[in-house]
Amino acid sequence: NSSIFFNGNENALTMSAAEAEKIYSVSVVDVTGRKVFSSTSVSSGQRKYFLPELTSGIYFAIIKSEKKISSLKFVVTK
Repeated sequence: NSSIFFNGNENALTMSAAEAEKIYSVSVVDVTGRKVFSSTSVSSGQRKYFLPELTSGIYFAIIKSEKKISSLKFVVTK
């Protein structure tokens, strides 16, 4: 299972995935569906993405792994 956490003090999105699960891409979209961030680096375990351009609101992280595609909602408050 994947999980995410946005830290407003660091403007960082931390994503965790099972060690055995490889993540192929991460995209962040706002509630209108506009893509505001994208990364295609392959990784497993925990990753941190710095996103200072995000404003307060609701976002979705779309995580593509070798086994599935997940959509996880998170809220940014500044």
